[in-house]
Amino acid sequence: MNDQPLSPAEDHLTRWLDRTPGAIPPENLSPDEASRLQADTAALTSLLRTHVPVSTEPPYPDFFNSQILKKIRDEQAMAASPARQLPLLKRRRAQSHPVPPRRLRPPRRPARRWKSVMRRSLHNRPVRTVVRAG
Repeated sequence: MNDQPLSPAEDHLTRWLDRTPGAIPPENLSPDEASRLQADTAALTSLLRTHVPVSTEPPYPDFFNSQILKKIRDEQAMAASPARQLPLLKRRRAQSHPVPPRRLRPPRRPARRWKSVMRRSLHNRPVRTVVRAG
């Protein structure tokens, strides 16, 4: 169906054709057009009343009712507990007792491949040398 609202002229014509109390015929219709439109509307209304039943039972009333009750229960549960709508991490923050923040560790240094070592030289003097670690 069309979800757009009726223009004021269309709304006026619809009210008049539906015989809404107090509705007057639109000014842009000639008397012949007005009587023809009313006759067409009356014919269509009587045709619909003869071929379309006033009320119809749903084919599976128990299933139909159970689906409606399920939707109502789901909506009531969502309204009763707004925390259940949140994802897990936000749900934890919304709890009554605050969750302590995680301690952040400084980034790890990459493994050292070389190390500095103090050795004695041939003349027995201390010398710093770099050797492969491992």
